[in-house]
Amino acid sequence: MDYYKNLSEEQNRLNLKSEKVELGMVDDFKKLRKSGGKSYTNYVDDMDAAKGFLSKAIASAKAAKKDLDKAAKLHTDIESSAKDLGIKLPKEVANDTVRALAEETDKDLKMLTSVFSKLKVR
Repeated sequence: MDYYKNLSEEQNRLNLKSEKVELGMVDDFKKLRKSGGKSYTNYVDDMDAAKGFLSKAIASAKAAKKDLDKAAKLHTDIESSAKDLGIKLPKEVANDTVRALAEETDKDLKMLTSVFSKLKVR
């Protein structure tokens, strides 16, 4: 009879341990959920801020592209006129990289616009 009594007590003790483990798991879940929710809010806030900065960068890139495209066309016109007149261009004009800069700005603008469109905002 003592054997069954001891067995019953042992079973009760194990059941209590099981309930403690389950309660601990629930507490762990609550802590992780709270921490994860806070981290989520933080990174979404950071994405919102990044989207604001990207918006400013896009506006600046559009302004740069507009000016650089005009400068590149003017540079081409100057080269053409100088050739027609048979004169040599000044070194700073002849060696200028405005076309490359305009192309780079165009690529950057496309990339910025693409990234901007993929960021979500709350």
